[in-house]
Amino acid sequence: MPKEGNLTTPWIETRDRLLAGLAESQEKLCSLLASAADEQDWRPASGEWSFRQIAAHLATSERECLAERLRRIASGEQPYFEGYHNTGRDFGDVDLRRSLQEWTYTRDYRQVRFR
Repeated sequence: MPKEGNLTTPWIETRDRLLAGLAESQEKLCSLLASAADEQDWRPASGEWSFRQIAAHLATSERECLAERLRRIASGEQPYFEGYHNTGRDFGDVDLRRSLQEWTYTRDYRQVRFR
């Protein structure tokens, strides 16, 4: 059976399918959020997150939480992770488009590293 590093073909195919799914879902979400960029502070109700806050949360979580977790797993660790929360952070001055760019850049970088 052909191998890539220590991975057999079924694992490679599964990895590639999962990475493609992540990329596709991110593209869809970025497109939806970008379409609301002119109204990025709209909220469905008082106390709910705005489009701006959702985009900033995605970018921040990818950078601060997911990146570290993936690095540790890829290094062979089997770490236990505490919950991650960035509620309480003020994303009010972060532009939605900038957050989407950061999220895309960070995710793309991770996908290249894990291929």
